[in-house]
Amino acid sequence: MEATDLCWIEQEFGDISFRDMRLVKRFKYIFKKFMQQAQSNISSCFESWSSIKACYRFFSNKKIKAYAILKNHIISTVDNRIRNEHEKILVIHDTTYIEYKNRVKNDSLDRVFRAQKGKDGSLGLILHNSLALNESGVPLGLLNQKFVRRATINHFERGMLTKQYVHTKPIQEKESYRWIEAIRDINNLNIVDKEIVHIADREADIYEMYKYCDEKNIKFLIRAKENRAINKQKRREKPKYKLFDYFHSLPEMLKTSIKFQINKDVKYREATLSISFAEFTLPPPPSRTCNKDGKELANLKLWGIIAKEDNPPEGAEAINWLLISNIKVNTTDEAIEKVNWYTRRWSIEIFHKILKSGCSVEAAQLRERERLIKYITMKSIVAWRIFWLSRKFNNDQNASCSQVLTPLEQKLLFKRFNNGANPPKELSAKEAIKLIAKLGGYIGRNRDHPPGIISLWRGWTRLMNMVSDYKILVGIEI
Repeated sequence: MEATDLCWIEQEFGDISFRDMRLVKRFKYIFKKFMQQAQSNISSCFESWSSIKACYRFFSNKKIKAYAILKNHIISTVDNRIRNEHEKILVIHDTTYIEYKNRVKNDSLDRVFRAQKGKDGSLGLILHNSLALNESGVPLGLLNQKFVRRATINHFERGMLTKQYVHTKPIQEKESYRWIEAIRDINNLNIVDKEIVHIADREADIYEMYKYCDEKNIKFLIRAKENRAINKQKRREKPKYKLFDYFHSLPEMLKTSIKFQINKDVKYREATLSISFAEFTLPPPPSRTCNKDGKELANLKLWGIIAKEDNPPEGAEAINWLLISNIKVNTTDEAIEKVNWYTRRWSIEIFHKILKSGCSVEAAQLRERERLIKYITMKSIVAWRIFWLSRKFNNDQNASCSQVLTPLEQKLLFKRFNNGANPPKELSAKEAIKLIAKLGGYIGRNRDHPPGIISLWRGWTRLMNMVSDYKILVGIEI
C-alpha cells in the first residue's frame, strides 16, 4: 500500500460510484492532489486554469454526494483497519466549528460564534466527527461525520428561552441530539466482532444519551458536567447526594502516573493522579420523569471514576476529571484503564487542528454549503491520513517504509539528508517519518519527543514538491 500514488486511493475508494466513471476518475485525481498539497487551497493544488475550473465544477456537480465519499472511507476503516485490530476500539466524539470570517450574509451557512459589540457573529459550519482509535492511540479512520444545522432564533423566541423551556424541549429538537445520532449511526454499522467504547467530553453529559446507550447495550465513557442528584430511591424523594459532592467525598483508593497530551497545543506531560471509583444510580431529570405514554423512566445503573491531580506543574491546570461509564469498575486496574482511555480523547482535537491548520479548510473559497461539505469531507480523510502516518509508524518499530512512501519518494528523501547518496537499504517507516518531519523543521535530537503534526505536514508538503520538481526535470508525467 503506497501512500501518495493511486494504489492507496484505489484501495480506500475502489468501490466509489457517482454513476459516471469520468467523475470517479476526476475524484481520484483531485484526492491525489489534496494528499500531495494538503495545506494548499484549490488554486494552489492545480497547475492550470482548466484543472482549477474542473475541480470547482466537480464540487458543484449534483451527482457528487459527500456521503458517498465518506461511506467508502467508513467501509475501508471497518474492513481494512478495525477488523485487523486485536485491541478494543475507542470512538472519540467531538464538535468543531469551521469559521469563514468576513463572509457576506449567506443563508446556507450557520452563525457559529456569537456576535460581539458592533459586529455580527461569524458564519461557518458546525462539524461533528467520530474518530476511531485503537487503545495505543493510532487513528483508524472516521466512523461518522455530521454537519449540523443551527436553528435561527428570532427576538420573540429568544425571550422564551428560559431554563424551564430548554429543559422540557424534546432532545430530538435540540442541537445536542447530534451526539445520540452519531452513536446510533455507528451502532447501525453492526461491527459485532469488536468491543467498541464511545468517549466524549462534558458536552455529551446528557441523560437521554445515557438512556439510549443503556437500552442498546452500547458502552460509553463520558466526562461529567452537571452536578446531578443521584442514588434516589423514589421519584419525588429529596436527593441526599449530588454527583460531584458524592465523588469528591470518597476516600482515595489509589495513586497512578499517566503520560498524556492535555490539548492540541501542549506537548505530552506526566501527572500523578489520585483515583476513586464507585457505583451509583442516575435518576431521570425532574422535568422528564415519564415517557409520552406516561411510563415512568427508570434509574440508570452507572459507575463513576474521579481522577484528581494534587500537585500540577507550575502554569498547568490541575486535572479534575469525573468520568461516567456503564462499564463495570470493580478493581483499581479497571479504573486506571478507563482513565487511560479518556486521555485519548484529545486525539480528536489534534485531528481538528490538522483539518483546520494543516488542510486549511477555513481558507476555502467555495461559497455554497453543499460544495463546502464535499470539500471538507475530502479534506477530513486527508487529515486523518496525515494523523495516521504520524501515530502508526511512531508506534510500530517494524513497519516497512513502502507503507508510507513510493520508491522514488524514499530515494529523494534519503538523498536530501545524505549528500545525494542512494539509500543502502529500505528505510524503516519510523526513519522515514523522522526524515519527513526534518523537512518541516523537526530537529530530531536523541532526547527529543517524536515529531509533531505541524512539522510532519510541512515536511510532507516539501517532499511532494521535491517529487513534482524531479518528475518535471526528467520528463515524468505528474
